[in-house]
Amino acid sequence: MQVVVVAATTVGAGMFALPYTVQVAGWLPTIFYLVALGIILAFVHGIYFVLLSRVKERKKLVGLVRDSLGEKSGMAAFVVVMGGQILTLLAYLILGQVFISLLFPALPRGVGVLLFWAISSLPLLLNIKRFARLEAWGIIGMLILIGLLFLGSDVGAGINRVPTADWTQVLLPFGVVLFALAGWTAVEPVYELGGKSSSPRAALGSLSLGTGISVLLYLAFVLAVLGSPASVTPDAVSGFSDPLHRVILAILGLFAIWTSYLPVGREATNAFVDGGTKRPAALLLVLFLPLILFGLGLSDFVKLVGVIGGVFLALQYIFILGVGGKVLRPRGYLHLLFWLLYIILGAGAVYELYYFVAG
Repeated sequence: MQVVVVAATTVGAGMFALPYTVQVAGWLPTIFYLVALGIILAFVHGIYFVLLSRVKERKKLVGLVRDSLGEKSGMAAFVVVMGGQILTLLAYLILGQVFISLLFPALPRGVGVLLFWAISSLPLLLNIKRFARLEAWGIIGMLILIGLLFLGSDVGAGINRVPTADWTQVLLPFGVVLFALAGWTAVEPVYELGGKSSSPRAALGSLSLGTGISVLLYLAFVLAVLGSPASVTPDAVSGFSDPLHRVILAILGLFAIWTSYLPVGREATNAFVDGGTKRPAALLLVLFLPLILFGLGLSDFVKLVGVIGGVFLALQYIFILGVGGKVLRPRGYLHLLFWLLYIILGAGAVYELYYFVAG
């Protein structure tokens, strides 16, 4: 069940930005980032699990940062976690209204957004065990739908459709892939499901396997989209004109986003609570802030995904590493590995911030 939660939480809206990213940057850079970041993030997820085990999950990420790295770092972590999670929920709303409109084209745009928002927000009221069962059904549904898309595509044509690499765009996939693979919000449900019986080694196995399954699903989805006759668009959906593909993609998208909405919403709520907000008020903020931002017109999906992944999520992982370095005090090659990951994630965040501002 832990593997299922990790995979279902990880596979989300970022999937739909990957085909366009592959088309622009090429196969080699995108696959490199999927493999490299998959390994890196699984490692950091294991660190976060160990940290939660040390404090018996009495503290979440913002609280851990504040206790370990100081009040100023805690305030910065609050902004990074809260901002990143709220923007992630906004990205889900952007795609969610697209999928609802594909299934129910007669619905007004505003009604579609509200319908998706209401359905996605409902799991925030469920307990973790019940949610885990829903995650299991969600990942089964995604497997079936991606399998149908893959079997109906021309894989060879999909591979030949895009270049091996466009070195002028070699950094483009960083933020998108990081957004697609970021699954640290699944670590808390994994800890809660396993409780004290889960050893760090077993948890790392579940976290790694869940991330690996996500990578394979992403590659199958990319090949399915590129192997279709449709044009490749930034959201991977609007290029399809035949009703069958549009319905399958819409249902797949709703599964993918819905299974990720709860862990992201939970962590945003935890960030507000760690920042001093009462839990009922924090939950209301998490429910309504993405809807308000959507109403204000923030709707550039690919650019939003890039800045969420490359800046906010990269900084969230840097904070996890920072707390891990302070609490676990790694030595030798592990100490060097921590610093290497700081450099990789930090450089990626700087680039994505520059690209977002300059672009």
